[in-house]
Amino acid sequence: MNVVAELKLENVRLKEENLRLSEERAGFKSRIDSILKKLEGV
Repeated sequence: MNVVAELKLENVRLKEENLRLSEERAGFKSRIDSILKKLEGV
C-alpha cells in the first residue's frame, strides 16, 4: 500500500476517534450538569 492510501486510512480512523471522543465528552457534560443541578437544590 502506498503512503497516500495509508494516510487516508489514518485520517478516517482519526475522524472516527474524534467523533467518539466528542460524543463521550457531551455525555460527561450532561451528567455533570445534572449533578450540579441536584447540588443547587440541596
